[in-house]
Amino acid sequence: MSYSILIPIFNEEKYLLDLINEIIPLSINNEIIFIDDGSTDDTAIILKQFKEFIVLRNEKRLGKGSSLIRAINLAKEKYIVIFDGDLEIETKELILAISQHKLDTNLIIKGNRFHILNENAKSMYDIGNLIFNKIFNILYGTNYYDIFCCLMVVDKELIKKFKLKSKNFGIETEIMSNIAIRKLPCKELNIKYNRRSSGKKLNFFHSLEILFVMITQRLK
Repeated sequence: MSYSILIPIFNEEKYLLDLINEIIPLSINNEIIFIDDGSTDDTAIILKQFKEFIVLRNEKRLGKGSSLIRAINLAKEKYIVIFDGDLEIETKELILAISQHKLDTNLIIKGNRFHILNENAKSMYDIGNLIFNKIFNILYGTNYYDIFCCLMVVDKELIKKFKLKSKNFGIETEIMSNIAIRKLPCKELNIKYNRRSSGKKLNFFHSLEILFVMITQRLK
């Protein structure tokens, strides 16, 4: 069984070769699609050196959501994996998620970074995630721990039915809201992650976008 592994990326030249070295063995049996969202560093130059991957490039920055939607529409395998390219989540956790999905392909597998709250909630980004996660659970009557985790395994045709529209960081919220509304079987997989102290791309306006998506999806 093969997967299309979708990796949105923006200005990650510092970590990119480490990521490639870890993920390139997976290219033997899986389709790996990098989506370079208009990087202004050497990300594009580095990616061009590796023929093992499909590399999509947005000439200007369109946002994480736009990048993922583009890749989902081009993916060839039956199942897709969404995985951020910043190495806050190690590739071994991606491999673990795939192995769990293979046990029951009817499940959606998603990562959970906050199963050890005191260890993993280390910054304002983490605290913000937990607050918005609580709001989501109240709105949708769910009990997820980490709706924003950037690791997910899902059936491609199923996610296409969601008709995703979020252009930026609201994409995870839109996906999870569709899962919650449809009451689809979704398993949270406890994973390890290492929050980077710099390089975060979210800001106050992205938080507003996430909240907007959360509410409008619920009102549909």
